[in-house]
Amino acid sequence: MIFGNERFERLGLIMNPFSPVVAEERPRELFVLVGDEHNGKLQIINSKFEDSLQKKTLNYVVLSGLRGTGKSAIIRAFLETKSNAPDVLLIPFRLNDPSSLTTLFRRFIKSLIHENLWIREELGDRIKRVEKGEISLEELLSLVKEVLSLIVRKRDPRPRVIVITWDQLENLMISTEEMPFLLSFFRSISTLPQELGIGILFIISVVPEWVHRLVKLAGKEEAFIRNVKEGIIEVPSRLSLKDTFKLFQELLNRVRPSKLDQEIEEELRTRRYYPFEENAIKAIYDAADGNPGTIYELASRVLSEAVANPAIKVIDEAFVHDVVLDINPEWYKALSIPPRPLNNILQELLDAAKELGQIHDYHYFAQQFNKYRYILQSFNLRESDDTKSLLSKRVLDFIVIYKYQERLHLVLIKTARTTIRRDTAEAIVYLLNNISGYTYGGASISKDRMRFILISYSGVGKTIYAILKQAAITSGIPVDLIQVNTNSAYIYGRLMHVITRIEGLKGTYLSLRAIPIRSQHTLANDVRDVLNILGIIQGL
Repeated sequence: MIFGNERFERLGLIMNPFSPVVAEERPRELFVLVGDEHNGKLQIINSKFEDSLQKKTLNYVVLSGLRGTGKSAIIRAFLETKSNAPDVLLIPFRLNDPSSLTTLFRRFIKSLIHENLWIREELGDRIKRVEKGEISLEELLSLVKEVLSLIVRKRDPRPRVIVITWDQLENLMISTEEMPFLLSFFRSISTLPQELGIGILFIISVVPEWVHRLVKLAGKEEAFIRNVKEGIIEVPSRLSLKDTFKLFQELLNRVRPSKLDQEIEEELRTRRYYPFEENAIKAIYDAADGNPGTIYELASRVLSEAVANPAIKVIDEAFVHDVVLDINPEWYKALSIPPRPLNNILQELLDAAKELGQIHDYHYFAQQFNKYRYILQSFNLRESDDTKSLLSKRVLDFIVIYKYQERLHLVLIKTARTTIRRDTAEAIVYLLNNISGYTYGGASISKDRMRFILISYSGVGKTIYAILKQAAITSGIPVDLIQVNTNSAYIYGRLMHVITRIEGLKGTYLSLRAIPIRSQHTLANDVRDVLNILGIIQGL
């Protein structure tokens, strides 16, 4: 059921039909898969499903496409067609944030337990070890297969086919050394059809770059590579303009109030996409370059702005241009670049910032514990039992020094792939509470010119958040928590775009200072903007 919103009623709607933007978060009433090509991909998946069902075999479907092209929508549309089938076991899973292989399997097991709570009692201590992060990758691989087998054997009626979906697998941060473990998992589940007498359809969604990497790293796994290649479905990167108009008409009609004002009825007689004019929809389509996800994003933003402005009665092309003026297609495209370790990305960014003269200096301490003695001395802290935790834990990764109004400022940065442990958070608190200043090259930087930033791919838990925010109060040093992932599209897209530019230019010129003046100026602006977005520099 859709509940109305008074603010939208003056535009002949009860709510924003383009929000949420993410396909799997949209209410059923507002979910629609448009486009002949996208629906055609759905038919291919159905054929693979029938093959798995009839032959009791394992089939892969690999949906390959840039972010926002509708891969998740295709998966959702397929799952909804099978949601009421008693002999089909659906196991949907989405990797929302950049994650390690261990994190992927831990989250996958947790999602299985969430739908089958009896597993916790069946496997007892092993599940507790998973939740505490005290289980090895090898054990996780074995446990995933065991849990899947248990679910199938205990389900009544017993399923004839399992559908497993791994959405947004490009968020998997996997090294060449870890690849054998992932291949081992795929090998292990390939025996399940014979062991359990069922079919399996494994649907994966990834960006194209990840598909090539997966096939390359698979090496001599010929059977796996053949199965994957046969299952690759390339998702079109653009909707047609005709399908875009269909999308608007479908969604807008679904959120019309049952009773319309006479003025709105008059508008609908002349404008079937009211409150949008046709030229406004065309402007959104052009700004999004036809990308379905970006169309949703821009349409939602434009409609929200129109609702907030009482003077707007009709959304026209000029209004769209005003709202989406800051959209840069390049950083939208960068959303499809698979993530890398944050430390590597920040080091490249800070290298460029230093070379371009935007920061004064920086120190990189990741995984170099001997450097912490230098940190203690610089902060005028003596080694003691209390400071041992600082020496044994990675409480800092970067110290950034920049000049503003002829005074030095200091930024302390801790990075995390996912979140941080409580004992690490408490060690950070100790550092912030006990430093009185920082000595650099004979100069002293006082606490009122310091900030601490935790940058992670995932959000921290409530307890860690509370600990760090309390430290900001007790220490007087501002603490910022920055989440960088594809859900924070602006931050992630801008960062990945700038890093790609830096790498490309360094490959061409070796030094950023050596590139042409015009390009250097543009890059300098980009680097400065990203440093500001991450809070690494302020006031410049």
